[in-house]
Formats: sequence, C-alpha cells, structure tokens
Amino acid sequence: MRTLLLISVVVPWLSAAEVATERVSVGSSGDQGNNAALEANPRGDGQVVAMTDSSSNFPPNVPSNAHLNTDVFVRDRIHGTLTGLQVAYDSSVSRRGQLRFTADGSILFYTMGDMQTSVWAYRMSDGTNTRISAASSNQESLLGISATGRYVLTRVYYGGTTDNRVITVIDRTITGSRDPIEVPAGEALNGTAAVSADGRIVAYSSYAISRSVTSIVSYVHIYDRTTHQTTTIDTTAPEVAMSDDGRWVAYTDLRAPTSHVVLRDRTAGSDRLVSATGAGAPGNGASGQPSVSADGSAIAYVSAASDLVVGDSNGHADVFRFDRAAGVTHLMSISNAGVAANADSSLPELNADGTVVVYVSDATNLVSGDTNGFADAFASTAPISAAPVTTTTGAGTGSSTTGTSTTGSSDTGSTGTTATSSPTSSGNTRGCGLGGVGAAAAAVLTLSMMRRRER
Repeated sequence: MRTLLLISVVVPWLSAAEVATERVSVGSSGDQGNNAALEANPRGDGQVVAMTDSSSNFPPNVPSNAHLNTDVFVRDRIHGTLTGLQVAYDSSVSRRGQLRFTADGSILFYTMGDMQTSVWAYRMSDGTNTRISAASSNQESLLGISATGRYVLTRVYYGGTTDNRVITVIDRTITGSRDPIEVPAGEALNGTAAVSADGRIVAYSSYAISRSVTSIVSYVHIYDRTTHQTTTIDTTAPEVAMSDDGRWVAYTDLRAPTSHVVLRDRTAGSDRLVSATGAGAPGNGASGQPSVSADGSAIAYVSAASDLVVGDSNGHADVFRFDRAAGVTHLMSISNAGVAANADSSLPELNADGTVVVYVSDATNLVSGDTNGFADAFASTAPISAAPVTTTTGAGTGSSTTGTSTTGSSDTGSTGTTATSSPTSSGNTRGCGLGGVGAAAAAVLTLSMMRRRER
C-alpha cells in the first residue's frame, strides 16, 4: 500500500501574461492550415518544432498525393518558416510518440503508413530518409528515442499470441541491432515508452490482455537492459515519460476518484504528486499525458482540474507545467494577454530544459486571427521568474479569467506524495489496475480526446 503525504504550503502567484504563446502550425506567410494539426515535438532548444498536420495548403515539398493523409512539417520559430519534409508516402502519424526530434534537431524519427507501418529517420541537413524498421517488418511503429537518436524504441506487431507484446531496442551504431524486450506474461503494450540517453533503462506502459469492459488493468514497468530485471513503478498507470538519465519517471495514476500525474524519483525511491493544488492535494479533475524534460526539471501534463491554479474556470482540459525545483505550476495553454483557452488542449511535449512546451489545441483565442476551425499546434514559453505578483484577468470569446501558477510539492518533502512503500519484489513485478471504468471514465477527457483527431 502506498501512503500519500499531503502538507499545505504558501502559494506564490504568477501572472498569466508571463507565459508567451505562439501558433506554430501556420505557413511561412502566416497562412492558416485548412485541416487539423495532430501532434508536435520540439527540438532540444525549443526553437524548431516538428509536427504532423493534415492541411493541404501548406508548402508540401512532397509529392502532391501525399496530402491524402497526414504530412510532416517543421516550423522554425526563429525565422518564421514552415517546411514540408520529403518523407515517405502516406506518412500518417496520429498517435502520441510517433514523431521525435533528436535533442540537436539533426534527425527526425517518424512512423510512416497506416495499415502497414514502418519507422524512418529523416536527416535534416540533406533530406536523406533512412528506414529504421527491418526490411521484413511492415507492422512497426515508433515508441521513443534516446537524446542523440542512437537508441530507438519500436513496437512490433507479430500477430497471434505475441501481438503487441514486444518492444524492440535498436542501436543505430550496430548494423542489424534489434534487442527485443518482451512484456510480462499476460500483458500487452499500451503505447507509451521512453529510453534513457545511455540506452540502459526502458520505461513502458502495458495492460492486462484479460481486461474486460468494466475492469481495465494497466501497469508501468522499468526494464534494466544491463541486469535484465523488470520492476513495477505503478499498478494503475497507462502512460509514462522519463528524463534522459532515467532518474525521473512521470506517470498517470488512475486511482479513484480521478486520474492524476505522479513523479517517481528512482534514486530516492519516492513519489511526488505533480497535478496538485496549492495545498498539495490532488486536483479535482482528470490529469494525464505527462511529458518530462530531458533534464528532469519540469513536467508538462493535461488536466481538466479547475483548482490547480487560481481562477481556472474555463471548463476545458488545459496544459500545465510543473517546475520541480520551485514547486510551481503554470497554466501554459493561455494567450499572451492571460486569457484562458476556450476549448480543450492536449498532447504536451517539453523541450530539453523544460522552458518550452508544445501542444495541440482546439482553442481559437490563444492567438489572434485563429479562424480556421481546426486544431492547431502551439508553443508556449514558461515564465522566467517566480516572483510573487498579482494574478491577471482576461476577456475573450469563450474565455474565463484565470491566474497561472500555484506551488505544488517540493523535493524536500514539504508537500506532495511520498511513497513509503512500493510494489516491488524479485524478478518481474506487476500490480493491478487501470482502475476500471469508474476511474477511467474520469480520465476519458485526457486519455481519449488526445488521440488526434481530424475534424
């Protein structure tokens, strides 16, 4: 059993206007897309953003019929340009984690295909496409990469009893390298995974194959490729993210009454509630889709909670960023004037130092002139100061007044959750429970709407 330690703290407020937001799914001339953005992923410095978008009016630089589905684009935020990549045909990418930049932005990994899929690496310097998947594999998709792109995680569909049960670790410095990691017996992959920079630690989520409509069982496991040991991080978690050094692991915990985001410090062996109110209590709405910065300093996530920051009354799922050292939570899906989003936001991804979060939103009021009627990709930069200031208010179509920041928990144990015991044992360890439909229902807002989503 896990014990949660919740202690009240003093709350410093931050101005909403300190968050800088821009739309990145626009053409080089500022033209809007005529279809939906599906996913975005930043380069390490956050200045270049890769995205998948179904718009047919962006400069493609790809064969014209490739726009039958989804294309891959790169937005240079410094120069204001949007470039369509010459990727393989039918580069449909509509699930989180199917698009990944290396930290230096030199290589973009993506999944190509729909019914038949394969993983490719696109070299930004000369446009060279290299197939990562084995030549014989036509059912392989991207799960994650290491910071340099040396290690690539893929999910392979073999069919039959082994369908969706194997993670393949590919070391790109070794020809033919394909190291399989088979999930524990009776489980299958959920679809989120991460690998440490040195390729040793792999975190992944899985579910019980024997799940029913009323009881969906899910796990988060950590696999050490050196010791070949598997341990369980949590017993009700369908999503996982990890820092480059493998120390900080964020996951979505679906324990009732609603889902929340927790950060595991693997060095200290302790847990910390991320989606917390200023008093350190769990938020009053579903939270999920965690993203951890490469250095572990920040965690981004989506939440429908209204009590994580002051004045959050827009009634929509928002993107938040938690500063681990400062214990401060910022509302990131907000306009430069401090106006709350008038629709749901989702799929946050952090840059290397956690200062920039990119995400997809249906909101029309995060920037001026957003009239295309489709989901767009945005980049929001976090405040650089935590000095107490007065919260701001804003007005706009469908918006609500809001503040941006509260403190949650701190690494010193002043607030948050602490794991006094964890479900571990020798060999493979697992717990039970995606929580069943009761808890999962509360998480639908963050776990189902996020698999984007063309309208």
